[in-house]
Amino acid sequence: MVTIPSAVAINMLHAAPLIACWHDERGEITEGSRSNLFIKLNGRWFTPPLFAGLLPGVMRAAMLEDQALDASERCFGIDELRGAEDVDVCKARRGWLHADIFADEALGSPQHKSGE
Repeated sequence: MVTIPSAVAINMLHAAPLIACWHDERGEITEGSRSNLFIKLNGRWFTPPLFAGLLPGVMRAAMLEDQALDASERCFGIDELRGAEDVDVCKARRGWLHADIFADEALGSPQHKSGE
């Protein structure tokens, strides 16, 4: 499976200012160009499943095992990413970081989603 960059960028606070967000041919989010993604929907945390074509990050695995976080794998698309209650990214060297989502004109009018 080949992933292609979407028109969504992620701004990680206190990290690299912008990273690309990747999705597959079905429009399902896979990962960030330098991190794994987690979104919060209806009070629950989700990350794309490995079968979506992403790398099995060390921090991602730790977050999935964290019973306090209670995260699970689930496919989600760009619209759910944009509409999420919260968006965070993780990587072994930086840990768990809050993210803001920015969309460019390729997906319609520019949007900004700030976390809570």
